[in-house]
Amino acid sequence: MPAPSEPEPSSPKPCAAGQQRASKAGNIRLTTREAQVLSCVAEGKQNKLIANRLGLSEHTVKLHIHHVIAKLGVNNRTEAAVWFLENHGSDQFVQ
Repeated sequence: MPAPSEPEPSSPKPCAAGQQRASKAGNIRLTTREAQVLSCVAEGKQNKLIANRLGLSEHTVKLHIHHVIAKLGVNNRTEAAVWFLENHGSDQFVQ
C-alpha cells in the first residue's frame, strides 16, 4: 500500500500590504512588517516603543522578532540588529 501523500507546505503569508522584501544578503525574505520591526530593533527601540510606533501589540512585535531571528538564523535580537545594519544600514524601511 503506498504511503499517504503529505500536504504540500503552504507558501508564507505576506503582510497586510501583500508585499515581501528580498534581502540584499541572499534568499532571506522578510515581510514588509518584519523589516519595519527589525529596523526599529536596529535603532535600539524597546518592544513597547516599536508597538506604539507601528500600531501593533507588544505580543505581535515579539512574534515578528521571533520570525526574523528564525529567518536570519541568528540567536537573538542583537545579532539580528547587527545583521540589519550590515546589510541594510542605509535603507529606510520605516518612515
